This record gives sequence, structure tokens and C-alpha cells, in this order.
Amino acid sequence: MDVEVTLEPVIARRNTLSHKLGAILNQVKEYQHERNTFETQRNGHQFEEYIQHACLARGVPLICKPFPADVKTVLTSLRPQLTTRTDTYAAVTDTVAIFGPGKFALIVQPYGPQNIPDFLFVFQDKQKTVIQPIEVKTGKRRPTWNNHWPKRNFIYIFACGQTHTTTYFLGQDDIADDERAIFQEYEEARKQLTRETNAKLTKFKIVDYFKFENSANYIDDEMPTRETNVMTYLTSL
Repeated sequence: MDVEVTLEPVIARRNTLSHKLGAILNQVKEYQHERNTFETQRNGHQFEEYIQHACLARGVPLICKPFPADVKTVLTSLRPQLTTRTDTYAAVTDTVAIFGPGKFALIVQPYGPQNIPDFLFVFQDKQKTVIQPIEVKTGKRRPTWNNHWPKRNFIYIFACGQTHTTTYFLGQDDIADDERAIFQEYEEARKQLTRETNAKLTKFKIVDYFKFENSANYIDDEMPTRETNVMTYLTSL
């Protein structure tokens, strides 16, 4: 969905990063969808489009492919932090100056539809630029993770088809350090087994792939706390 728009300046003091993105996240929570619809890729795409419209409605323009050269340069420099298994992403940088002070933007699918994150929310003031990754998850009961575990300081938006509920959370609130260590141990053991097995094969090879899901329904009593942690995090940037 390509939309050509110009970046709008921040008009009011309320339009800080935490206020602007917080308002968008809370609007997305009100997204109305039919039960059990998020079992298809098509409906997931519809939800992503709704998020884009929520940004436009709040004066945040979209930056879609083909990206301008200066945006491509920034995306290339950030890619190692964003798309690899690096545990923690640092959202604030003082070296990027592509928009000008006091402006917002949403970069859509910065590394394509098959790579994380789905969006980069950008805010720039006179002192710094904040580039915040947002990844969208949809499912019948709980998030599913494909080849990437939750990353610290990523914001995840999850739409649950079964409960007709949408929520958001930080990567560090989804997976504890001890469980992350277990995943890392398992991943290394699996990779080693894959290498050893492929060395024995001649006409075929095993493609290493890592997929897991939350073991319980994700819409629970801890949801308000996780959402509050996102707002606290945004205020700290």
C-alpha cells in the first residue's frame, strides 16, 4: 500500500514520541475484527494496513518502497541490529538526520515482507532521532515466532482472533532471560545436529528453521502491566 505524503511538523507539546505512538497503539487496541479471522495471511495483512491508516489519521506519514537514497542508507546501517538475532535493539541514535527536527514517519516493511520488523516508527527532535521497531503478530490464541525470538526494545502488537482482543508488549516482557538462554542452547544444539546430518546426506539437505509459540493464551491478567511497560519505555526515550 503505497501512500505519498509529506512529513508534518509537530504542532503541539503533546505530540511527543510517547504521546503520539501511545495514542496510535491505543487506537489499534480498538481494532474490530471477527473471531478467529487471524488464521490466514490475508487477514494479517489487513491488520497491518489498519495500523498504517491509524498512523495517517494521527498525522504520521508513511514511507514506502521505493525508499529514497537517504532512507536506504539509514536502513542499511541499522539492519544488523534489526534483522539478526541480536538480543537488544537500541532505539535512540544521535547520528541520523534525514527528516529534520520535530517530525514523525512510519517506514513500512523496511526489509521486505519476509523480514522483521514490519514497521519502523521514526521521531526526530533537535537532540536525537528515535527509530522504534514494531512487529505485528496475529493468531487464533497466541503469538507464533518464526526464526526469531522476541527482541528487547521491540514493540509487538498482537491481535488475538479467539478473544477478539488486541494488545501490545515489549520483547523483554514476553521472554525471560533464563528461557532465552534455554532457547539459545537448543538452537546451537539443533544447528550442530543439522550440520552433522547434512554431512551424511548426498541428494538432500535439512534446512534449519526455528519456530515456537507461547504455551498459554496470551490475553491474560498480565496484559495491562505489559502495556503500561510499553508506555514507560516510550517515555524514557
